[in-house]
Amino acid sequence: MLSTRVLHLLLCLVSIPAFVLVEASGGYSPYISSDIHCDKNAHTSFISNTYKYYAPLHKFTNLTKSFFDESWYDGTIVSNTTGIDNVPGATRAGGYGEYHFNETLTMYTSHPDALAYAYHGKGFTASGAGVNFGSSVKLYSYVEAFRFESICGGQATLIDARAYACSDNPIAAYDSWTVLHDLTFTALAGRVKAALFTGDCLG
Repeated sequence: MLSTRVLHLLLCLVSIPAFVLVEASGGYSPYISSDIHCDKNAHTSFISNTYKYYAPLHKFTNLTKSFFDESWYDGTIVSNTTGIDNVPGATRAGGYGEYHFNETLTMYTSHPDALAYAYHGKGFTASGAGVNFGSSVKLYSYVEAFRFESICGGQATLIDARAYACSDNPIAAYDSWTVLHDLTFTALAGRVKAALFTGDCLG
C-alpha cells in the first residue's frame, strides 16, 4: 500500500508535469528553471566557472548554506530579508559596493554530499567603481546558481558557479562575473585553507 505522502507526490507530478519537485524545509516546492529569457533589446549572457579544492564539503557549506547570509560572496551585505531562510520564495536585499540588489530564492536542495541553490535578481547598473565589475554594464535581470559537491571520496569539493544575465554589454557581463567568481572562491578557499587542484584526486 502506497503511503499518503507518496500518493500526494505522484498526484503532484501528474498535475504539474512542467515542474520538478525539490525538497525544501517544511515540504516540497516547484523547481523553477535558472535559464533566462531576455527582452529583444537585451543581450543574453551565460557564465560558468568551475573550481576544485582539497577540503571536505562541509568546510564550504558551513559558510555558504544560508541564503540570508551572503557575506562570503566578496563581502556582500544583506540588509533586509523576507520569508524563511533557504525556502524558495524567500527574498534578500542589500548592497555590494555602490549598487543595491534584490533577489528571490527559486531553488534550494541540500544533501550530505551536495548543496545547490539558485536565485533570480532584479537589474542594476554597475560602473566598476568599488565593485568587481570591470566595465560599465547594465543588468536588466539575472539568475545565479551554485552547486557544492563532495568529490574524491569526501576529501575534496567541486564548486560550480553559474550566472545567466540580460544586459546591455554581454562581454563585460561575462568578464565581470568571471572575475567576481574567481575572487570570491579564491578568498573562500583561503578561509578554509583549501588548495586548488585541476587534475585527478590524490591517493
